[in-house]
Amino acid sequence: MIRIESGQVSTRMVAHEVTHLWQQRHYLIPAAFLGAACLRQPAWNCNALEAHADAVGEAAVMAGCSPGDFGWPGWAPTDCPLPDPLAVRP
Repeated sequence: MIRIESGQVSTRMVAHEVTHLWQQRHYLIPAAFLGAACLRQPAWNCNALEAHADAVGEAAVMAGCSPGDFGWPGWAPTDCPLPDPLAVRP
């Protein structure tokens, strides 16, 4: 389950959190993110999981997605091409 404060909901945030669910479900972190820099996390919170989730969040924004494309309630989907977590690179 994902919880985001209502005023903090954005495409980047929802994609980031959904990526963490994907990582947990698949027990996977793409090797390219081992040692990669985080795009949004402070240094003290930067690790491969966070770097990957940040990159997928950025890719979703660049693709023109909305939170609705990830099934977030109250947001209309745009039918954007959702980023494939395995295809996103740092």
